[in-house]
Parts: sequence; structure tokens; C-alpha cells
Amino acid sequence: MVSKFRVALLFLISLVSLKAVAVHEQTAYGKIVGIESRPWGMHIQTNFAGGAKNNCPVKAGDTYMYDFKYENSNNSPGASAEISMILAAFASQSDVAFHIYGCNEDGRRPVVGFILMRK
Repeated sequence: MVSKFRVALLFLISLVSLKAVAVHEQTAYGKIVGIESRPWGMHIQTNFAGGAKNNCPVKAGDTYMYDFKYENSNNSPGASAEISMILAAFASQSDVAFHIYGCNEDGRRPVVGFILMRK
């Protein structure tokens, strides 16, 4: 017999999953072509577009079109894993993609969180 707790837990997990799908956008894979360090994180320029689902679309080639903020680290304290991945992808010209969590404060650039990398 399934307990009420398990039913409630499964329901809650399904709601969180639905919300995550609705909020997040995953970009296509492409190259990082520029990085600018900032006190709060990094501006990242790529050769691929994204952000349209979050109403802050950018075009490939726009200067510093994604924001990565240290506070959005999902994997490691101080965002060390994410920073390492961004720098490694830039140096090796590996393909990356991002999960977008919304727009920055002025609504012009998507804010990225999880970083996907492939060779």
C-alpha cells in the first residue's frame, strides 16, 4: 500500500519537475568565443543564440550575450566547477550548451546556470 507521504512526495516532485521544464531553456551546442570577467561572475560570448523562451533573446555573435553569476552555481562551492568548465571549453574550443534560468536585472541578457560540455 502506498502511504500518503509517498503520494504527497511524488506529487511535489512532479510539480517541481514541471516548473523546472517551464522555466529552464537549454541552448544549442556551440563555441565560446569570448569571456569577460566581472566582480559577480562572467560575461560569455558564443557563436550560438538563446534566451528566446525567457524573453531576453540574443543573436549569435552579439558581444557578451550570456551572464554567469557565481551565486548561480549549481555544482560546486564558489562556482569553481563551472568556471573551470567555461575556461576549459574556451581554451579547447569544445562545444558547450547552457541551461538558462531567466534574464539579468536589466532584462537584456540570459543568465546561465548548468553548463554542458562535449568534444
